[in-house]
Amino acid sequence: MQGVNRNRILIFLAMALVFLGSVFVKQFLDTGSFLPEGGSSGILKVEGAEELPEKSSLESEAGELAVSVPVQFIVDVEGAVAQPGVVSLPEGSRVFEAVEAAGGALDTADKGRVNLAEKITDGTAIYIPFQGEDQSARTPGISSGTSAVTGASGEVGGGLININTADKSTLMQLPGIGEVYAQSIIDYRQSVGVFQKPEDIKNVSGIGDAKFQKLKDRITV
Repeated sequence: MQGVNRNRILIFLAMALVFLGSVFVKQFLDTGSFLPEGGSSGILKVEGAEELPEKSSLESEAGELAVSVPVQFIVDVEGAVAQPGVVSLPEGSRVFEAVEAAGGALDTADKGRVNLAEKITDGTAIYIPFQGEDQSARTPGISSGTSAVTGASGEVGGGLININTADKSTLMQLPGIGEVYAQSIIDYRQSVGVFQKPEDIKNVSGIGDAKFQKLKDRITV
């Protein structure tokens, strides 16, 4: 009798194992996991760790980065400087910075004849005169590249006046240019920079087309 009961218990346990096995097999076939839905996936996740951005997101952000390259001006510094020649300077630089880039002014330089605070433009030439140098030999300060030889007053051969280098009294020799306009021209040179062409004098407040027509045959840069 006891042997019969033992066999029944073994048969019952075997059936229970088969039933449970079939349940797990069905779960795996349906969900790909032996665990019920909502349970742990078995992947270890560190608390507080941030998810890494997708590769496409990183590429998108990298593509939006803009490289800012400063504009460089190339100028020629000659005369009473330690290392005459071509130098490269950032946009917005002044004459004194160009002189420093050329090794600095010599002790024999006549810096009083040069506006060291004047802004430079790309492609210009800067000449620092020597003390006692003939003023008609070279144009002190900034030149826009014209081949005309100008004296310290700004007077050019042929009766022309260089509006980039002329002093107030010389500018006042121009038709229609009195003391106020002459000072306005000088103020413009010092705040904005040299005139690139004679027509640029119309940028000075109060000098329009009509006044320029009277000046155009008398001025140069």
